[in-house]
Amino acid sequence: MVMNKKTLESLSNELFLDLFELIDAINLFHAFYGLNTRFNSLLLIYFQNYRVDFRSIFKKDFDAFYQMYLSSIINSIIYLRLSDDEDTLYQRVHFQSTDLTIDRFNNLCSLTFNSFNGHRLEQIIINYLPQLKVLQFKIDLNLGRSIDDQTNKEKVDQYVATYHDLSICVYSLPYVFDDFLPFLNNLNYHTKSIYPSEMCFSYDFVHKIEHEQSLFNEDPLSNIKLNNIEVLGLKFPIDHRFFSLIPIVENLFSLNVVIPTENYHLQMQALLDRAPHLFSLGFESWNTSAIPPYQYNSSSVRRLDLEGRDRSSYGHCFDSKECVALIRSLLDKQCRILVIEVEEPVCILALVHYMINL
Repeated sequence: MVMNKKTLESLSNELFLDLFELIDAINLFHAFYGLNTRFNSLLLIYFQNYRVDFRSIFKKDFDAFYQMYLSSIINSIIYLRLSDDEDTLYQRVHFQSTDLTIDRFNNLCSLTFNSFNGHRLEQIIINYLPQLKVLQFKIDLNLGRSIDDQTNKEKVDQYVATYHDLSICVYSLPYVFDDFLPFLNNLNYHTKSIYPSEMCFSYDFVHKIEHEQSLFNEDPLSNIKLNNIEVLGLKFPIDHRFFSLIPIVENLFSLNVVIPTENYHLQMQALLDRAPHLFSLGFESWNTSAIPPYQYNSSSVRRLDLEGRDRSSYGHCFDSKECVALIRSLLDKQCRILVIEVEEPVCILALVHYMINL
């Protein structure tokens, strides 16, 4: 059925409000605001459960959303996600430069920070979240030889002492962290389950994983289901165990791959076809005569990371011919963010000129 304007307007307000629950606020306003007064009223008056996700958003889009919409829906925002990763550097600073501090989000239920250091988190908690009762966080510490370093021990003790009134928990199941660390075969990691082998466990909080076929051969891991993966590092080949572990990839946002030979192009394209919301596609390494991104097709990819290692095991530097091939690839017109190393400055000019959305 073709959905024309007349058909769209015949749908009930209740149905639209249910539909809005599935779309983040930025895309919601881009799609519906300004169509007519009915949609404007639904967005500004009746809808009360906005989810605002500022990952991988340009600063100009951040500024536009803040100036046009954010203050109008601030009391209806239940989820807010800020990021200081490589695509959104200094987003915390941009956010704090506005007049909208965290304490003004009166109905906020979930607040997520990506790539924020501990000092920034501490400032936000002290300045804007004085009533915070539950804090869940994960710190990756690589102490190495300094595991007995008194300075490291003092830092950990100080952090715990600062938030001594909060509940500090160690979880088994349900698993509540957003990444799932593989049990590397070359390290002394082992796992043991006390549950019957026929039971399956959905790790619904896990959003990140590094997948390599050999890492998931242990029986206790064979019953794990990761249904909400957003960030995936993947080394080909994959087999039936991959889709048993990750049966759903519709939520996949970022994919970083290792391509060992030309034999896995069909597997790669099949995965892209099942990931309609994939934003970022990266190539960590490839052992092929052709150069990424090959002729893969995806309507959703907006970020390409080609700063990987080629078959020489060195970081690949694109020459002028390879840049021309990139411009002619299926992903070039929709690419907004490109991470690449080139041999000559003139290559940058050509990429910027011909990749019209860059």
